[in-house]
Amino acid sequence: MYLTEPLSASAEKAFKLVFKLDDQNQRGSIAFKFPLYLKGMKHLSHISLALNISHLSTFAFSRTPEVSDKTQQILQGHITWLNFQLKPNTSIDLFIPYETNEPLVPRGAKSGIVLDAVRLLSEAAVFKAYIQSNDLPDSILDRITSIINNQPPNTQPSPNRSTALLPGNQAKPVSFNEERRSPPSYEASNHIIPGNELTSNVSAKRRCVSQGPDGHPDVISIMEDLRLEISELKLTIKCRPVDITGLKSDVAQHKAKALTMEIKLCELEKERKKNKDKIIEIEKDIEDIQADVSAINDKDETDDVNLLQAREDQQELVDRLDAIHENQEES
Repeated sequence: MYLTEPLSASAEKAFKLVFKLDDQNQRGSIAFKFPLYLKGMKHLSHISLALNISHLSTFAFSRTPEVSDKTQQILQGHITWLNFQLKPNTSIDLFIPYETNEPLVPRGAKSGIVLDAVRLLSEAAVFKAYIQSNDLPDSILDRITSIINNQPPNTQPSPNRSTALLPGNQAKPVSFNEERRSPPSYEASNHIIPGNELTSNVSAKRRCVSQGPDGHPDVISIMEDLRLEISELKLTIKCRPVDITGLKSDVAQHKAKALTMEIKLCELEKERKKNKDKIIEIEKDIEDIQADVSAINDKDETDDVNLLQAREDQQELVDRLDAIHENQEES
């Protein structure tokens, strides 16, 4: 099952959609579990989402949807398309994995990559999914449609969380204050993030936002958290002394490389000067050759003129001889 078009064939079982129905009370729940693909988050497991069927305003399905070849190839067989929409002013219960390793109580404008993505999901109003038709019989689809259609008008959704279908201790619930749009927070939990045993007390303290009587964050608690964070950082620095031996070795290697490059640069400069002198000599030889060629051209022109004059003189002599022969024949 998929929220949208599947990303790849390896994601075939990545998305799970579960329905839980109660015919007697005409109520039900829907739970999702799907991977969260975020830039910079390589090993994030699944995110979970839960909502009451009473929160839905519409529910539609189609047994013959038009899907891409990629979707048809991965799901195989007959496919059913689901489309359901939330009522206005309803909320979604969101759960993220314990492995999410970012500040548990983000403060200020930066709330973290995961919580920013989860906030977007919390504001979703319409959900669409492709499933294999044999995963959800018509009887269940008809029961869901009946529950939604038989709801009294203007019925407020139940505030109870739809957590029965979710992984329980394997996820952390996330809540958002829609009215004040305050930074998101995790609910209290005794879970300790693996690898951070040294800071478990600080991490546990961050799991909920301390609030004063007026509902705003308690400044004193925030300052106390900051003091604990500073102490934690100082302790980390003391426990991890910086070893600069490797850095010194790297600096020495870079200096040696720089010296070698400088020597090569000097050699190239000398070679460039030699080549420049050779170029000057070649240019001078070219000028001399051009002068010789010019002189030869001038001599050729003079010889051409002299040859032409000689031909004219020869022709004149021939004409005179012809005239003499004619006179002798007449006499």
